[in-house]
Amino acid sequence: MEAPLAWCEPAALNLADALAASAKQSGYRFEAWDDVWVADRELPLALANFVILVKPLLPDSVEGLTTRVRAFFQESGSPWMLWSAWPTPDLAQFGYQLSGKPPHMVALPGQLNVPPATDLEIRRVTSAPELEVYERAFLEGYGFPDDIPYRPGILFGAGTLAGPVEFLAGYVGDRMVSVSAACTGHGVRGIYNVATLADARGNGYGSAMTVAAAGDSDLPLVLQSSDAGFPIYQKLGFKEVGRFSLWVGPGS
Repeated sequence: MEAPLAWCEPAALNLADALAASAKQSGYRFEAWDDVWVADRELPLALANFVILVKPLLPDSVEGLTTRVRAFFQESGSPWMLWSAWPTPDLAQFGYQLSGKPPHMVALPGQLNVPPATDLEIRRVTSAPELEVYERAFLEGYGFPDDIPYRPGILFGAGTLAGPVEFLAGYVGDRMVSVSAACTGHGVRGIYNVATLADARGNGYGSAMTVAAAGDSDLPLVLQSSDAGFPIYQKLGFKEVGRFSLWVGPGS
């Protein structure tokens, strides 16, 4: 496997493509600058309003970048979160708060372990009504705060179906219980949105949805893992190659 830093750029650009599609095609304010991509969903949750570095952040660039990003979010007053695939300087001295360091994981072609079969029927999401059900299942499975009022398209507007992200839904009978997504680009296939409803966990659905998102791609697979998902991804054959850094922006 390549050196960890070699995975930073393709993973960052793939994530940027995936999140940009969900923001732009849902009608939210979005800008793609040379060093960072930003989108404002106008939600009172920093994680929803993203700032993704597409280049390493150098210490002497922090103040200038922060000024630009704060000006972008000033219109709505939304909190925001900076994502970095690269090691960052200590941004606390600039007023940021470290939110987490999720594992950055990679599986090379041919190294994915196929889990045992489940009773899950996995389908690709192709219609706006099904995408709305997907969105609600993802929010519930991911643990989106209950105090943020839901509205259709809060994360995935119908326009995202025409973009680069493939949305997959797992059903038991007529009920959607697990979801995932994938985005191909920049020499990798990124796996995202793996989530299962609380009462359906423990049945191998997350593993099944991850493998379904991988599809038959012959590209390296990349993902950012939660703590709960880490042992599942390890069992599937993913290896940790580094850590993303998530920083809540100053003034958020």
